Amino acid sequence: PGVPGGGGGVLPMASYAPPVPPPAPAAAAGPAGTPTTLLVLSNMVTLEDISDDTSIAELREDILSEAERSGRVVRVHIPRAGEADALKIFVLYESADSAAAAARRTREARPREEGGRR
Repeated sequence: PGVPGGGGGVLPMASYAPPVPPPAPAAAAGPAGTPTTLLVLSNMVTLEDISDDTSIAELREDILSEAERSGRVVRVHIPRAGEADALKIFVLYESADSAAAAARRTREARPREEGGRR
């Protein structure tokens, strides 16, 4: 019984690789741990989400609304499909403390899934 050639249905440990978690948001520490005001979010959008101006404007509004919970936002930049850094969202805060707070909130919310993404 079990899986053919599987030794009773138990896989050897060498064949098991735990899932790799998505990268954590980059924020609050630049080169050599220097605080930064920039939060870089990844794994939040698809190419379809950033394919037209209307979708980007709606996404920017949603991100800004959520980002402002951590502090004053100077700018939200969402590159269009085909541009460098597409699929990343850049949130520039007025202070490094706000960016650090946003990074903490984002890390704490990571287990929550939306649209199949983490």
